[in-house]
Amino acid sequence: MVHSIHLLLSTLYRLTLNLVLVNNLHVNIKPMFQLYSILKDREEPPTPDKIAIASGKKKLDGNTEAEYIKKLENTSENVKKAFEDQRAQAGVSENCPFDFNYFVSDDA
Repeated sequence: MVHSIHLLLSTLYRLTLNLVLVNNLHVNIKPMFQLYSILKDREEPPTPDKIAIASGKKKLDGNTEAEYIKKLENTSENVKKAFEDQRAQAGVSENCPFDFNYFVSDDA
């Protein structure tokens, strides 16, 4: 029983630590968070070619570099569009989260 409690607590600690690290990337280092998101969401393991590029043994040509940058920008645009759609559905203006005129009376 003690072993299972220890295992549960150590697993919870690792999960919490992972969430803290991912949140730190998201808040403080946006490009690294974007890279993390792309790597996490991929369906297949990296190819030897991609490993060579990541380790600096192989240089990217202009087309491949442009393709990777475009993927990063598209990911950012998708997130921005999702927030804009959410704002539009909620009926919130860009500058004000709620209507101040509702709280101001004309009697004063």
